[in-house]
Amino acid sequence: MIKLSVNSPYLIGFGYQTNAVFYLLVWVNVLYFYQIVMLDEPTSGMDPSARRFTWDLIQQQRAGRTILLTTHFMDEADLLGDRIAIMAEGTVKCCGSPLFLKKKYGVGYHMIMVKEPGCDIDRITSVVTKHIPTAQLESNIGKYNEIGLNRYVD
Repeated sequence: MIKLSVNSPYLIGFGYQTNAVFYLLVWVNVLYFYQIVMLDEPTSGMDPSARRFTWDLIQQQRAGRTILLTTHFMDEADLLGDRIAIMAEGTVKCCGSPLFLKKKYGVGYHMIMVKEPGCDIDRITSVVTKHIPTAQLESNIGKYNEIGLNRYVD
């Protein structure tokens, strides 16, 4: 068990923010004592170093526990989740392992362009793939063109 006080070396990076110290003390106690833990956006409002410290703490304490976590950060879900459910408008849209979601939906950046009349899609795609060889044309519907810039590859 980690014992924390305001002068604890574990609080480096939190800037001794009262809220961060409070949340951290609560999480340590919850993660230490309970087998089922629900965390609602546990790193919301934290700076990157505090967020990373919290992720490490959750990973250290996850063995033998079920942790249900809500987040807006996909990197947080990817790092901490064995299974990820994506919700929109109160409905689960997709659920699976991080690897399943990456294979199904890709990972990385997508460039979406609004086309002018007479636009040469092949020329645009060749210019993009010249600079980003893994780029692929994903959709060409109506006046929109979408190119995946760095998709997940096995």
